[in-house]
Amino acid sequence: QFPETPTGKALARLGNDPHIGEGISQILLLHRAIAPEPTRFTWWAQRGDMRRDPEQGLWPRDAFRGLIRALGSWYQKERRIEMAEASYMLSVRLFPEEVDPQACLLLADLYAGSGRLPTLREFLDRYTPELFYGKGVAYRLSQRHKIYEYHRTLGIMYGFIGQLGSSSLPGSAIFQLEHARDTASQIGIKVEPRVIDFLATGYEKTNQGARSLRLRLDMAEAYLKTDDRESARVVLEPVKDAQPVSMSAADRQRLVKLRERLQIRPRLPTP
Repeated sequence: QFPETPTGKALARLGNDPHIGEGISQILLLHRAIAPEPTRFTWWAQRGDMRRDPEQGLWPRDAFRGLIRALGSWYQKERRIEMAEASYMLSVRLFPEEVDPQACLLLADLYAGSGRLPTLREFLDRYTPELFYGKGVAYRLSQRHKIYEYHRTLGIMYGFIGQLGSSSLPGSAIFQLEHARDTASQIGIKVEPRVIDFLATGYEKTNQGARSLRLRLDMAEAYLKTDDRESARVVLEPVKDAQPVSMSAADRQRLVKLRERLQIRPRLPTP
């Protein structure tokens, strides 16, 4: 409906502008396209420099990707899954030299959420080289926010398919998620709670139960320091019913205290 709104019509009147007309036409096309192809959006794809960050804000290419992902999310909420998938894939493929890690993660969520794990495996096999290449470029240029995005995306995707690995195996969830956590700490941003949840689950499933518990306790306490109770609950939820007798005295006290602060009442064991 957007092209027929006052804003859409106002944009259309600028379609012949010699400087921005092509870009405007592609915005309107994006809202009409049934099967959007990257070759139809080259005006936006070419506007950005992956080898340096802009002085402020976003490169036009990244702003356009944000619009594409937003449309994909809207289609997904409206249960128009094929259009959502096509939109996310357009953002992934918009600029062949730099895959979009955020769109990759949205596709992974879409596939995993609908039980399409074989499709997710195929997608991961296809785009892992591009994701590793983009991550390598980001490392060389010290683009730490991008580094975080690549590690987060790879880690969660590997986690979805059960490729847990270890701290020393780059092609694994644990390796990528540990680096996502560490990168977030280095640049002073809040690590996404599900990164911690996936990492702690990876530890637990690879017989590192004590390490898993301690990570959850550490991060729950860290989130509460910034009064982020929702994130604290997310990382503590899987162990809220854990029995303190199976823990060290220090961890037992920490868990009890966190339960009290978050007003969590564990279920009593069945007699």
